[in-house]
Formats: sequence, structure tokens, C-alpha cells
Amino acid sequence: MNHSTLRTLATLSLALLPGLADAGDTPPEVTHFAETVLADIASSPIVVAAVKAENAGNKTLDQIKQRDAEWRKTIDLSPTMQKMMSSACGNQL
Repeated sequence: MNHSTLRTLATLSLALLPGLADAGDTPPEVTHFAETVLADIASSPIVVAAVKAENAGNKTLDQIKQRDAEWRKTIDLSPTMQKMMSSACGNQL
């Protein structure tokens, strides 16, 4: 999966999160995509290991929000972004 596809996938996933509380309004195609493609990605051993490793850092919500804000305002690839994208998980995605 290339970077553009991954970015689109992530954007769509985030855009859909608020609506998941009322799953009755979720189009069947979106549900199918989440239950197949996204579930496969999320259950990959490489992705699971990366998530566990990141969660072990015990970052606060404020720290996560700060990193997200920095990521969003960065135009080019920062060293942090490059490190994440060249990791085993980044390569898997």
C-alpha cells in the first residue's frame, strides 16, 4: 500500500469515527471495508507489535495531541516522520 493510499485510508477512517457510534447510518460498503481491509491491517503482527511498543511509552493525551499537531503542520518529512515511515510497520503499511 503506497503512502497516498494509506493517507486516504487514515483520513477516511478518522472521518468515519464519529459516525460509528450510530452504526445504523454506516453504509454497508464502509462496514465491509472496515471488517475486511482495516481489520486485516490492524491484526497484522507487525502493526500489533508497533502499537504495543508505542503504547508502552505511556504518553499522555496532551503529548499525543502535541505530536499530532506538529505532524499536521509539517510540510516536508521530518526525521520523526521518516523514522516511522521506514520502520517495519511503516514498510508493512
